Amino acid sequence: MFESVAVGLPGAVHVQEVGDERTAAVQPAPALRPTTRSRPAPAVGELRELAGRVAPVTLAADLLLPVGASVPGLADLFPGRGLRRGSVVGVDGPVGAGVVSLTLALVAAASAAGSWVGFIGFGGPGGFGRGGLGGIGGIGGIGGIGGHGGRGGRPSPIGWVAAAEAGLDLERVAVVADPGKQWPVVAGALLDALDVVVIRPPPGRFVPLGDARRLVAKARDRAAVLVVSGGGWPEGPDTRLLVTGSHWTGIGEGHGVLTGRAVDVVATGRGAAARTRNATIPLAKAA
Repeated sequence: MFESVAVGLPGAVHVQEVGDERTAAVQPAPALRPTTRSRPAPAVGELRELAGRVAPVTLAADLLLPVGASVPGLADLFPGRGLRRGSVVGVDGPVGAGVVSLTLALVAAASAAGSWVGFIGFGGPGGFGRGGLGGIGGIGGIGGIGGHGGRGGRPSPIGWVAAAEAGLDLERVAVVADPGKQWPVVAGALLDALDVVVIRPPPGRFVPLGDARRLVAKARDRAAVLVVSGGGWPEGPDTRLLVTGSHWTGIGEGHGVLTGRAVDVVATGRGAAARTRNATIPLAKAA
């Protein structure tokens, strides 16, 4: 009695049964012939497309930090209504027009939402204080706000009151009031660690192009937002806010109490921010 049972590949199993004895033999399958046709190696473009399909998904909302939750009209000046990670924002205008006030309003919502914000170079007139590293506690020797400044300086009470009134969480603010000539190095170090870094370049001088490009590359690499307040940036930022006018409210005919302030802002930029936008932004009176 013979029976042949094929079991899978690559061969067949032949079972021979004689009486009470059963033997089996395996017959190998025919050798596969090498083919002369082969699929060409994928092109670089195909590999990039594949990498894009298998890369982790990042939602657009995750790339944005909040702007102006309590400041009407401010978010409307930005594509996506937020600060895009890896971008550069410029805030500029005449002296005394409210540039610092607008800068505070710009980063306040991100601070209130839990992001750390660093300020560099705001130790001179119109800034937040004098001296070196402001505050006590903080990251790596750079303090938060709430105490004496470094090198004997003190944060300006009015400046930080304005910052708090604008909505900043002062427990999540780092200050380097006077970085000296090494401010690009300091800015790069903060971009490594913080979500938002606000710099005020030395007055009356443009930032060297090489330093500016290195800081832009650092912000993109670390998914941070770099805010340049007061001008001096050699290249156009991704979004630029230009203060063109300032208005106080609460004053009557030669008397009264100041109750508020608003600034006229023109927003321009590159890419999605190229379309010009205009708005009047209300600000806290103490700023």
